[in-house]
Amino acid sequence: MQLVDNDLWTLVKIFLLAIVASVLYSNGWPYVYNFLQDMFSFISSDANNPVNLLVYGMLDKVLSFCNMSAMIRNQFWYGSLGGSITTIAGQTIQGDVNIFASVLNSGTTYATAGRYITPYYAFNLVVIPVACFALGRINSDKMEKRKTRLTVLMLMVFSMFGGFSLPFEIYLFLLSPFLYFAYIALFGIAMAVYNSLGIYLGFVSSSVIT
Repeated sequence: MQLVDNDLWTLVKIFLLAIVASVLYSNGWPYVYNFLQDMFSFISSDANNPVNLLVYGMLDKVLSFCNMSAMIRNQFWYGSLGGSITTIAGQTIQGDVNIFASVLNSGTTYATAGRYITPYYAFNLVVIPVACFALGRINSDKMEKRKTRLTVLMLMVFSMFGGFSLPFEIYLFLLSPFLYFAYIALFGIAMAVYNSLGIYLGFVSSSVIT
């Protein structure tokens, strides 16, 4: 006679595993946090170094996939690690995105404004649409290609005008982890190359977050 059925035993195992995961997470998170802070300090120590930008790009994508992108973006896009400038009026602007917006609003120039956001625009405008097109061509069945043609086209347009990098990255990870990690490496390399060539892209809004 079975005292505990399979469904109840599965529930007990899930409960026990949740407890173990909670203990591991609560005890391990401080070490992860300190490691990330050390990485942030390394990146900001020399923002002109292509290696630092490569590390930033790859780390940002990993944290974004883990739903922790705010940890790195708040410090580099809107905080002191992203650099700072002082306006003619004496106001100090911190963060790469804020500097870009301030420069855009004032009509002035700043040599490296947008260094931490440039690849996002390049990938949304070119890389992801091309990848969607290529994925749509994988199926060898002509009828299936015709059925998915409109969907692929809509995804390409949406990427170019709105961006949907995270859903695309999740799909890529589920499709092929190797392709996902290659995508992360490519993003980091693009971050380094654009900065080395002095190419900086951004947005058209001039709002500054303080």
